[in-house]
Amino acid sequence: MSNKCQGGNNINIWQNYNSGELLYRATNPNGNLSLGKGTKQATEGVQVHKFRNRNYEYWVWDGTLDSPQSGTLEVYKNNRILMRQTCRKN
Repeated sequence: MSNKCQGGNNINIWQNYNSGELLYRATNPNGNLSLGKGTKQATEGVQVHKFRNRNYEYWVWDGTLDSPQSGTLEVYKNNRILMRQTCRKN
């Protein structure tokens, strides 16, 4: 899955063929972030991919009920939302 989000974030999520591990890579003008050990679940018909890095959680929503080609990137710290960006699938 590949998304282009507001603020210049480019998000790629894929599953490692050999290990089955769910991986996350974000690139933006401020740098890159790579995470592993993600989870995937369906919520009200929409997939959400979740990754953790210390006190931060990154949630990538794969589409919405109204628009399957759009999505959302949410960043939480200590269970409080810090950022929400709309995304478009590439």
